Amino acid sequence: MVFAIADYFKYREHKGRYSFSALEKKGGRLATKENFPKPEEIPPCSTMFHHSFNSFISWLVMYYTTGAWAHCAMFTKNGYLVDMTTAGKIKHPFSDYLDGNGYIAIYSLRNLKKENWDDAVAIIEKDIGKEYGYLGVIIKFLKIILGFTEEYRLRFSFDIFILCALLYVGCIFSNVRGAVLITAVSFYTLIVIANILRSRLSGKAVRF
Repeated sequence: MVFAIADYFKYREHKGRYSFSALEKKGGRLATKENFPKPEEIPPCSTMFHHSFNSFISWLVMYYTTGAWAHCAMFTKNGYLVDMTTAGKIKHPFSDYLDGNGYIAIYSLRNLKKENWDDAVAIIEKDIGKEYGYLGVIIKFLKIILGFTEEYRLRFSFDIFILCALLYVGCIFSNVRGAVLITAVSFYTLIVIANILRSRLSGKAVRF
């Protein structure tokens, strides 16, 4: 909780990995039409990474994935890209992102030949209209905070422990039994410790 709040302020103040210089080192440019004047020339299968300036949801994604990009989409042809949004899988103009409210990095496949563009586009555009996978996002989040993925950081657990301590204090003052909360925290701690040990045994360092 404390670490999350501190990181959120860094995000709002554009510091650390959220700074303009850090984003530019990763190939990012301010999302304006001047910086991306000819989107129709971007080859299919290029991947767009987006960093939004003032989005709490985007910050949550970046905090728990420990990255600087909150969203990605893939280009088709003529300046269009296929995007998985909360409204589902859609196809829309890349120019929709060029509002100056973020940074964008684009990475292209150098070995994709033009004669294969149509096949690549067909694969990208498959399942347009598919609903957003909320369940998959929840499962991914749980795997991260439980230590099952490489994105796990010790500070995630400290945030959870601090939040649970505050909730437990609330239980005391409200005469609500905190046994369920204590049991849940105990199980969470055991799972995290087991995953940390598993990571150490496999030679992977657990970062803070």
